[in-house]
Amino acid sequence: MHCFCYNKIFTEKDPNALSLTWQDIHSESTAPFCKEWLENYVLKETVKQAQSLSVIVINLVATAIFEVLGKFQKFYTKNEETVSIMSFILWLQFINFAIVPLITKFSFEFAFLNKLNLFAGPYADFTPQWY
Repeated sequence: MHCFCYNKIFTEKDPNALSLTWQDIHSESTAPFCKEWLENYVLKETVKQAQSLSVIVINLVATAIFEVLGKFQKFYTKNEETVSIMSFILWLQFINFAIVPLITKFSFEFAFLNKLNLFAGPYADFTPQWY
C-alpha cells in the first residue's frame, strides 16, 4: 500500500488519489485506500520532526536553567561556576544524544518497559541500518 499510495500522491500527483476506494473480499463495504495511508504517513513524519525539535528545545531550555541556577551555587570564582554549568550541560546532552536513542531504538525483552515503548525498537544489535 505504501508504494502504491506514495507514487499516486507524491510522484504522479494524482488529484483523485485520496478518493480511491477498495473493497475487502470478506466485506460488502468499501474503504478509502490512500486517505488513511496519507493520514498515517503525515502523522509519522510529523512525529519524527517533533522528536528532533524537542531534543533541541529541551537542550536550550535546560542550558538556560543551568546558567541561572549556576549563579546560586556560590562559587568562589567565575571559572568554577562555568565548569559546573558545562558539566551539567555535558551530562544532559550525553543523555539526550547517547542514552535516549538506545532506549528508543533497541529491542530488549522487558515486558513492563516494552509496554511503555521503551526498549521496543526495531534493532537488536548495531547494524548499518541503525546508523
